[in-house]
Order: sequence, then structure tokens, then C-alpha cells
Amino acid sequence: MVTKEISLLNWLNPSLDTREAATRLFEMLRTSHPPCSEIEFDFSGILFMSRSFADQFHKERMAFQADTNSLIVLKNAAYDFIQTLEVVARTQTSRRKVSATHQVLTFSKLGAMQDYMFAW
Repeated sequence: MVTKEISLLNWLNPSLDTREAATRLFEMLRTSHPPCSEIEFDFSGILFMSRSFADQFHKERMAFQADTNSLIVLKNAAYDFIQTLEVVARTQTSRRKVSATHQVLTFSKLGAMQDYMFAW
């Protein structure tokens, strides 16, 4: 099993703020590293991770793992980073469109509408 360790601090700022940073991270990973079975992202020196970054990181991570059959492991990640990623993972279920139809009623007389509304 080939494991590659990548220090996020070498590729990104100590503050992980934007979705673009997560996308850029995985684009760099795809282009500059040969495929391997396990990749460790070392979070040493990372001070902050936004919810936006975490959301995009999760999406990119799942897509990358599916495309390459590589496992991405988080190393030295702060507890709040892991917690944020777990929360984001729970919200990433596939969503289906809810189709709602509403009944539209029209009344030509105010009394007819009152009769309808007070009939409950």
C-alpha cells in the first residue's frame, strides 16, 4: 500500500476560507501527484477552516476518492475541523426535488370566501 503525505500548509494558507481553496487543492493533487492508495492530508499549522471550505472539501474528497480509488486520511486535524467535516457530511445526502402543488381558490363575493374560511 503506497501512502503519500501532503502538508496542507505547503499548498494553502493557514486559514482555509473559501470553496475555491478546496477545489484548487484537489486540482493540484490530481495534476501533480501520481495515483496512490492512500493520501494523508497533514493539517499541522492550519489555524482555521470555514464551513464553506469544509463543504467543498467534502464534495471534492468524495469525488476524488470515487475517481481514483484512493483513500484520503486526515492527519493532525483539530477536533473542531473534524467536527465541522462530520456535520457537512451529514448534510451532503442526495436531495430530490419536492414538487408541491397548491390549490388556488377564487371567490367573486367576499361572503363566499368567509363561508369557506369559517367552515373549518
